[in-house]
Amino acid sequence: MWRRFRPPACLRFCAAVAVLLALAAAPAAAKPALWVVRSPTATIYLFGTIHALKPEMEWHSPKLDHAFRDAKELWLEIGDAGYYRAGIPLMRELGTDYRKPLSSKIPRAELDQIDAALKKRGVKDGRARFEWVRPWAIAMMLGGGSTQGMGLERGSGADMSLQEDAVEAEKPVKALETKEQQLHIFADLPPNVELAMLSDALKHTDDGPEKLEGLLAAWMAGDVDKIGKFTAPEDGEASPEIYRRLLVNRNKTWAVKIAELLKESGTILIAGGAGHFAGPDSVLVQLQAAGIKAERIQ
Repeated sequence: MWRRFRPPACLRFCAAVAVLLALAAAPAAAKPALWVVRSPTATIYLFGTIHALKPEMEWHSPKLDHAFRDAKELWLEIGDAGYYRAGIPLMRELGTDYRKPLSSKIPRAELDQIDAALKKRGVKDGRARFEWVRPWAIAMMLGGGSTQGMGLERGSGADMSLQEDAVEAEKPVKALETKEQQLHIFADLPPNVELAMLSDALKHTDDGPEKLEGLLAAWMAGDVDKIGKFTAPEDGEASPEIYRRLLVNRNKTWAVKIAELLKESGTILIAGGAGHFAGPDSVLVQLQAAGIKAERIQ
């Protein structure tokens, strides 16, 4: 990550010119939000991440790099930031229902909408391939599929990048959650909420790119208020329950864990989704309720 080499003088001169030209039109340096909480024995940095980014995005900063170097260990949402492939068997287990096909659960009109949306995303046989997939999993496919073509890569996401840096620096990588816990957030939804989640997703199948571009811009600028607006519950029938499960409950659990870690010694960097550190139910709010003040340092 921080390896250096000394190029020949002519290359250094050309590089210097290129840097000067680039700086003339360069945007302001990225400053994703970073906080710190302290106890007499421990220092914990809190960094909100985006799980998939464009490879060309430059989001590191001197303060974040200092926090990383100072930390004895890195904590992520789950132990392996590249969990998406590793979670496929679990996704198959929790995301399928071989007792009742999808066509027996939802109206014909929604089936046609799903078929059209999937074909638009390159699935030639549309919903036919997913007849035994549960509605919540279809909803997630529709949401993720709407961002195709944006150049986002999970391997370039802040979590994966920090994990790779930690492995290279021989820092332990630990987890706030497991993949199984995350998937059960949706797999354990009441049937009516699960169906409502799919209906809500169908109403917003084309909203993804615009919203995500806005979220990325807010994250790069460290605009936590704007991030909170993106993560706030929407008008859909399923939104309040999903918001409670996806953010509120987890934020409370994370705050308890952070409080426990503050009783230990040393410095830790915790990196979790930016949405957990924004809004009226954020981890920061939960910490404050427990008498723990987070200081924003970036």
